[in-house]
Amino acid sequence: MNATARNLIARTARRIRTAVQVTRATLTAALTSVAALVRNIAKTAGYTTAQANSALELIEDNGIHHLRNQVWLTVSTDGTRTHRTTTNRCTCEAGIKGKRCYHSLAALATEAA
Repeated sequence: MNATARNLIARTARRIRTAVQVTRATLTAALTSVAALVRNIAKTAGYTTAQANSALELIEDNGIHHLRNQVWLTVSTDGTRTHRTTTNRCTCEAGIKGKRCYHSLAALATEAA
């Protein structure tokens, strides 16, 4: 392999490492921002810290998807079921009983973002 090819490979590898570092930094900043948003909404709306943590985990795991209008499809804790969720109602066990659930908190945060 000649020197020109080695230089090209080295420059390309450097660009890739830089791109990966920038992407990691961007993702870290975005997740930090989402975490702050979730915790702020949880505090002002009366959710527990555990619910805030679960909502954040749901968002980070890409377990919430916009279905239509103000309806979100959320994945259950064990990943075996999905729930239809709005910002104030959910088809999970807690939501059916009229209690607040972390799925609704995740919907609130996702809608606000």
